[in-house]
Amino acid sequence: MKTIQAVLNLLNRRERWQMLFILMFMLPNALMQVAGVASVMPFIAVMAQPELVESNTLLAALYTALGEPEMREFLTILASAALVLLVAGNALAAFTTWLILRFSYMRVHTLSRKLMEIYLGSEYQFFLLRNPSDLTKNVINEVNHLVTGFLMPLLQLVANGFIVTALLLMLLWKDPVLALTVGLILGGSYGLIYIVLRNRMRTLGRRRLQANARRFKTTHEAFGAIKDLKVSGRENYYLNAYSDASYSFADNQSSHQVIAQMPRYALESIAFGVVLLIALYLTTTQTSTQGVLPVIALYAMAGYRLMPALQKIFDNAATLRFSAPVVERINEEMSQGIRQNARLASDAPLSANHADTPLALHNTLSLQHITYRYHGTATPVLDDITITIKARTTVAFVGESGAGKSTLVDIILGLLKPDTGSILVDGIPLDNHNLPQWRHHLGYVPQAIYLSDDTLRRNIALGIPDREIDEDAVIAAAKAAAIHDFITRELPDGYETVAGDRGIRLSGGQRQRIGIARALYGNPELLILDEATSALDGSTEAAVMDAIDQLSGQKTIIMIAHRLTTVKNCEQLYLLKNGALVANGTYEQLLSAHPDFRRMANTADQDIVSPAHARANR
Repeated sequence: MKTIQAVLNLLNRRERWQMLFILMFMLPNALMQVAGVASVMPFIAVMAQPELVESNTLLAALYTALGEPEMREFLTILASAALVLLVAGNALAAFTTWLILRFSYMRVHTLSRKLMEIYLGSEYQFFLLRNPSDLTKNVINEVNHLVTGFLMPLLQLVANGFIVTALLLMLLWKDPVLALTVGLILGGSYGLIYIVLRNRMRTLGRRRLQANARRFKTTHEAFGAIKDLKVSGRENYYLNAYSDASYSFADNQSSHQVIAQMPRYALESIAFGVVLLIALYLTTTQTSTQGVLPVIALYAMAGYRLMPALQKIFDNAATLRFSAPVVERINEEMSQGIRQNARLASDAPLSANHADTPLALHNTLSLQHITYRYHGTATPVLDDITITIKARTTVAFVGESGAGKSTLVDIILGLLKPDTGSILVDGIPLDNHNLPQWRHHLGYVPQAIYLSDDTLRRNIALGIPDREIDEDAVIAAAKAAAIHDFITRELPDGYETVAGDRGIRLSGGQRQRIGIARALYGNPELLILDEATSALDGSTEAAVMDAIDQLSGQKTIIMIAHRLTTVKNCEQLYLLKNGALVANGTYEQLLSAHPDFRRMANTADQDIVSPAHARANR
């Protein structure tokens, strides 16, 4: 019941009403199945004993109502009625199946979309702690398994439960002792097998879930590291790892199917024996063998419906047990995501004065006493950082690897929330309510550019529907990033050229320039470049930096530089060391006054190397 309640919690109000309608529709379906089975008995009875049209009250009434036709004609009417009821029962069963399948598979869509929405709405730090392959597995694979392995079998179990109950009630009405005996033998056999195997089914389901996670993780890592694996010749490591996970997945899946299907073969033998016992019982209790045939026919037809329904109930019950771990996992993922997003929505409410104020940088961006620790670490990566940046100036964060530069940028972008301290945009505190406004004014170029397997045009205008893409803005951004000439002159399809997965068809420098064009597409007020020119050669870097220099005075620019030459012209440099701000000033001021900066500028083999000739020769 706990797992069933977990599934119901995943459905919205409208979906629960739809499910209730399907459950209510199952009752007339079950009654129609019983009517189809019961309609055979009068036909067999009259065929065996024609005199029943006179001695049996119901048959006599029907015979009289039909105008007392000839016996052959009356039998034809009874046979036709039985056929119509059976066909109608099958049609209703088919419609019920359609309702169940349609409802179930649409839940694959709605639940996977809901989980995708929860993931995308999560804080950036959530993605730092989770493996992307696990998130992909949950959205694509496990939600599908939840529906096809739990929700659908649950509905099918209830539908077949109605049918079995209705058939047993009919048999009880005909012969209570015989019906109870049949019910106890068949139902008890299935029930006993289920009790013995239920814990085994749950264990198999848990192992399947773990093996599936390893399958996704291994393939994700193998394809992501394919270049390194090819060079080192170590493909077999991941092949073997995938093989182990895939074997475990297949083994647990097949074991579940075997357990779910095998009882049928044993129970079919038992059912055949039950039919023989019924025949012997009736021949010993009935004075006329002619009276035995209708009852045997009734039980034969009931068994025709009853055995598949019982087998499906067992199969569904076993599948529910097998799929319970998936339900628990997805329910936990959604519950945590909903709680987290609700917390974000209620966190740090805006005052009435700021609620409708557009958040744009016109005067100053102020970082006040920013401290931040990554999850699970004791030492802060940023410690009491206070910086004020004037609008429309160009500044840079410099320091050795691990100094906290990129983390500081992530906090300015609103991707990470500081443990203590605040960010003020023109005096307005940045919080979860005005963060979307703030991001409308940002352009960001990360160290590693992600390109989707799509056209360059769509990669520059990433996340914008085709009909809303501003073609002039795409071209202007590409020109500013010094990539327009390459696209139009060297690529036959121009901006419609497909970049390939993660931009594999482009060089590192070309991918970097597409990333810069993407950041410039929205004409941002604040442009942040996190080592954005690190993959460019000297001449290309010089061209890009020329374009960026043209924006000086028009936009606020924050740079993190791999080569100190790219920040020589910045109006202010902030030197970070071990998460602390140790100095700030112009390039010349830091060079003359601070030994750490001077060492970085003069040592070529450090993370920030000495000035190259690219900017010096411009």
